[in-house]
Amino acid sequence: MNHDLINEPLGNGKDGQPVFLNDIWPEQEEIDEVEKLITSEMYEKEYKGAGESSPLWNAIEARTGEVYEWDDSSTYIQNPPFFQKMDLDVNALQDITGARVLAKLGDSITTDHISPAGGYC
Repeated sequence: MNHDLINEPLGNGKDGQPVFLNDIWPEQEEIDEVEKLITSEMYEKEYKGAGESSPLWNAIEARTGEVYEWDDSSTYIQNPPFFQKMDLDVNALQDITGARVLAKLGDSITTDHISPAGGYC
């Protein structure tokens, strides 16, 4: 990222004055109030029939199996290099230490929104 979101303005307001992230960022109390309005029932109601909502999508044939069968001719998805020497035996889980949040995103953001797709991106 080539923009310092903390110290550089995001742009200028209608009055021509610089607008910084902290000028538009909600206070924690505002966030807490909105979070109180969101319930698991809202999510369940919205996504309850998601699996039946698209007959065309459901009709797409998909490969099955324990290990994904990579298609070397695909221009959309490729076998990542870090999978090349990985075997099916996995090591015991270990604690993640020293990690930092890169981005905290809402439930409506998926990896499709934030990941490059295919070999030509």
